[in-house]
Amino acid sequence: MIIATTRAGVEVEEISVLAHKLRDLYDPDALFVLVQMDHHIQMVARSTTDAIDVSIMAKAFEGGGHSKAAAALIQGPSLQEVHDRLIDCWSATSDPRRRWQRSCRWACTH
Repeated sequence: MIIATTRAGVEVEEISVLAHKLRDLYDPDALFVLVQMDHHIQMVARSTTDAIDVSIMAKAFEGGGHSKAAAALIQGPSLQEVHDRLIDCWSATSDPRRRWQRSCRWACTH
């Protein structure tokens, strides 16, 4: 899994293009791009395997999508808090690719 984070002083569009380039370059099982803008964080999530459904993570942040491409507009928590929450969800199981859905649902809601 890769989590890429950055801050932008202005609204940035097409974060998904960056996510696709990172996915193509590194070929991770899962990729999360977090961009802190003035009043929110934009999360773009991508998966390269059927074993990881990134829409579950997006839903935990009130976003949506499908198993291999999802996004969320996050208001409230800091960039570091969102990053840490992603790590907590991923770390909730010793084998995240096998039990991702069950553990992530639990970790992201508790």
